[in-house]
Amino acid sequence: MQAKQVWAGQNGNPMPRFMWINLILPDAANHAGGPYSDIGHAGLRDTDRRMGEILDAMDWGGGRTAFLLVADHGMEDSDPECKGDFDDSLTAAGVSFRDEGYGFIYLDA
Repeated sequence: MQAKQVWAGQNGNPMPRFMWINLILPDAANHAGGPYSDIGHAGLRDTDRRMGEILDAMDWGGGRTAFLLVADHGMEDSDPECKGDFDDSLTAAGVSFRDEGYGFIYLDA
């Protein structure tokens, strides 16, 4: 609700130049019930709905607004043979960045 109010320009505030939103429900719900649990799935569905509302409310600034979605971890066992990075996808999208080592990507202005 607060993020939507900010993007709607309520309370006379200007549109943000930077916004950080931390939605902890998926993490908390999956820790509470485990992967594949009803509470975990409900947390993901609710967060997906909330993200949709925030994205709908955002003023995309004529293409000058960047949106990044990050997560701290998943609830699955990881496959040590699955390796990769974001270089190819970022390059294909035309995003200027510096890759400073595995897991450390800096986006250029």
